[in-house]
Amino acid sequence: MWGGLGGVCRIFYSLYWHVAIRRDFDRQCVMWYPVQPILGSRIGTIIFVIIPVGFFTIRGTPAPANLLFAYLIAFISGFQQRFFLEPIERIVQTFTPNPRSGNS
Repeated sequence: MWGGLGGVCRIFYSLYWHVAIRRDFDRQCVMWYPVQPILGSRIGTIIFVIIPVGFFTIRGTPAPANLLFAYLIAFISGFQQRFFLEPIERIVQTFTPNPRSGNS
């Protein structure tokens, strides 16, 4: 839910930025707007699966603080999906061969 809320906030921020401030709204990017909250909610769900496993923890804090931390990370990941996707891309690049580095 928090990731989806972050995605919705990102939509409003992006519309404000591109329509009111920059005045460079591109109709070709319209499909991005309905996808943003869906992707944000999926990323938020993944965050809620990852945090209890122990990848992201706050040492010595009780469970409610960890839950608030999970909400915050899910919201940020939904709002700015690069926050979540770029580390995943780095991990994938680490474990997959680079086709350009091979001998041709």
